[in-house]
Amino acid sequence: MGIASDIGLDNVGIDFSGMGQGISSFVMNAIYFLVFAAIVGLIVYYFYDKKTYNKKIQIFEEIDGRAVPTRQYKAREMNIPNTSIKILRIKENKMFLPYPTIQTGSNNYLFFIRDDLEWINIGITNLNKKLTELDIRYNHVDMRYANSSLKELIKENYGQTDWLKKYGVYVALGIFVLIAGIALYLVADKLNETVSILDKTMLRNEKLTQELADKLVTSGIKIK
Repeated sequence: MGIASDIGLDNVGIDFSGMGQGISSFVMNAIYFLVFAAIVGLIVYYFYDKKTYNKKIQIFEEIDGRAVPTRQYKAREMNIPNTSIKILRIKENKMFLPYPTIQTGSNNYLFFIRDDLEWINIGITNLNKKLTELDIRYNHVDMRYANSSLKELIKENYGQTDWLKKYGVYVALGIFVLIAGIALYLVADKLNETVSILDKTMLRNEKLTQELADKLVTSGIKIK
C-alpha cells in the first residue's frame, strides 16, 4: 500500500514497450536503407567512372630489343581552363598528357615510352602497304579454310548463347531494379509502420500523463 494506492493510481502506468520496439524497428530499417543506398551509390559510381574514363591508353616499352605492350591505363578527356586545349588525365597515376593525334581504334591510343621516359604517341603501320613494298608472297588459302571451319564450330557451340552475352547485362540490370524497388517499398512500409507506432505510443502516454495529473489534482496533491 502507498500513496498511489491511496489516490487510486494502482492501475495507472506508462507503457514504453511499444515505443522501444518501434525505435528498434526504425533503427534496423535505417540500417537496411543505408546499405541499400551504399550499393546504389557504388553502382552509380561504377557507371559514371566507366563513362568518364572512356579512353584506353596502351603502353609499349622496349624489352630485349622489342617493343612489348606492358601496361594499359584509363584516361578522361579534359580542357585546360579558359582555353580550348584538350588534354588527357590518366586515372591510375594522375598523369596529364597532351591530347594524342594518332588514334588506333575507338577511344584507343598507343604510347611508346622511350629510354629517357618520354611518352611518344605511335600508330600501327599499314601492313598491306608494307607487304606490297616488300613483295612478300604468302598462301592465304589455308587461312580461309581454317576461318570457315572456325565459324561453323563457333556457331555450333556458342550460337545458342549469343543472346545471353548480348543482353545479359540488361537482364541483370532489370532484375536489380526490380529487387531494389521491392526493397525500397518494404523499407518505406516499415518506416511508415514505425512512425505510426510512435504516434500511437506518444498519444497513449500523453493520455496516461493527463489522467495521472487529473487524479493528483483530485486527491489534493499540488504539482509544482
